[in-house]
Amino acid sequence: MALGHRTSAVVATLLAALDSGGPGDEKFQEDLRGGPDFALPDEDADIVFGGPVSVITGRQDGIVGYFDQFRSMRHYPRGTFTVIDTAGHYLPFEQPALLRSLTQDWLRRTRS
Repeated sequence: MALGHRTSAVVATLLAALDSGGPGDEKFQEDLRGGPDFALPDEDADIVFGGPVSVITGRQDGIVGYFDQFRSMRHYPRGTFTVIDTAGHYLPFEQPALLRSLTQDWLRRTRS
C-alpha cells in the first residue's frame, strides 16, 4: 500500500532501513491515529510562508496521498509542488536519483 515502485531492490532497501530504526513509539502513533483524519494542528491555519518551499510526493502514496499536500500550497507562494508517478510513501527509496535531481535543482533556484 505504501510503495508505488515495487521492485525487489526497493523492498530490500526499505526493509533494511525500517529494521535499523528500532521499535516505534506506540503512544505517539495512538495519539496521531486519534486525531480527526490524522490532521496536523497547523493544517487549517491561515499562516503564509513566503520563503522557498519544495513539496515532492509520490502519486501512489497510499498512506498520506498527494492531494492534501497540493491543497496546502496556497500557504507557500514561492512553493514548488511535484508529484512523482511510480513512487509511493517511501519516495527516497523508490526514486532516489529523481529525488536527488529535483532537490538539487530546487536548491540551485533558491540561491539565485
